[in-house]
Amino acid sequence: MEDTEYIIDLEGAGSEEEIQERIEEALPLPEYYGENLDALYDVLTEYGNGWHVIILNTDDVDDEVRQYVDDMIGVFEDASAVVDDLSVEIQDNSEYDDDFDEDE
Repeated sequence: MEDTEYIIDLEGAGSEEEIQERIEEALPLPEYYGENLDALYDVLTEYGNGWHVIILNTDDVDDEVRQYVDDMIGVFEDASAVVDDLSVEIQDNSEYDDDFDEDE
């Protein structure tokens, strides 16, 4: 089965709420999604099998949300470590690894 690709573009994101909106726009989240990082982890581990998530422009966010982006990337890393077929790719000039797929 081929993975389904989802793209989250964070270019210019200036608030946690804006980042959550972009996550919600990109991913097929359930209606009850809680719009926080704990809820994101729950959704990724419950529904993320077969997902290939590409996160763009993590280095092009306002300084006020940089730590939140770091934490969000940690959530994707943690989820991809427990979900066999969830892969995450960071595409920008940031300090992060390009791919968190644990199967490689």
